[in-house]
Amino acid sequence: MTNPDTKTERYESAGEPVDEPLVQIRDLVYCRGERTIFDGMDINIARGKLTAIMGPSGTGKTTLLRLIGGQLRPDAGTVHVDGQSVPELGYRALY
Repeated sequence: MTNPDTKTERYESAGEPVDEPLVQIRDLVYCRGERTIFDGMDINIARGKLTAIMGPSGTGKTTLLRLIGGQLRPDAGTVHVDGQSVPELGYRALY
């Protein structure tokens, strides 16, 4: 999703402002070893809208989905789905 040398700007689902997003990510930082995958990413994904996550191989698409789904935990920042903080949810709440 991001170039390791650049800070990611804010994204909106379908290029439009999102009033009450289903998924809200703020200041997301995620690293694997020495490699920074996301550095300060903000994204809103609207409820009821089709949103595509696209990019070349190795750019963080699957990592982003795993962060949203609670399989991975961010190093910093917040990941909320339907108003709930994903990293704080237990196994039963996630699955």
